[in-house]
Amino acid sequence: ERIGQVVGYIRERFDQKTKRSFAYTLAGKRRAGFNSLLATASIDAAKRYYAEFARQQAALPEAQRLKIGLIYSYAANEDDPDFLAEEEFETEDLDASSRDFLERAISDYNAMFSTSFDTSSDRFQNYYKDLSLRIRNRELDLAIVVNMFLTGFDATTLNTLWVDKGLRAHGLIQAYSR
Repeated sequence: ERIGQVVGYIRERFDQKTKRSFAYTLAGKRRAGFNSLLATASIDAAKRYYAEFARQQAALPEAQRLKIGLIYSYAANEDDPDFLAEEEFETEDLDASSRDFLERAISDYNAMFSTSFDTSSDRFQNYYKDLSLRIRNRELDLAIVVNMFLTGFDATTLNTLWVDKGLRAHGLIQAYSR
């Protein structure tokens, strides 16, 4: 229920928070608004958010739906609340349901952008790079992430960070400084 309410909140306020009515110029191209990240505390939470966005947008016309991407990978110690993981590209260690869900999300992404990525080692790294580029080019409205893109990632088109996780110490400073 809570995730449903949070997704409703994000959908209702997305245009306002990302300034979609505000036009700007980037690299000589006129763009409208920005995009955002939703940082979640766990893979399970990311899966629930992704599914809830799909459910709430199912009845909307394609033009009104937010373009949403999902990315996560396995990191040792990810259950430790004081652990700030570096971005990892290991999908082999994901449990079967998490890997299958990520495969389905990547399949949705492939359909949206006519690509052919999957969770295999080589293609997952390429998916990461492509997702990063599409965030920078504002082709993706929202990326749901677990321990990805919070530090060391720069995209001038990204202005909103939705956070559903605890951020502490240098992780908090880095995430909000970005």
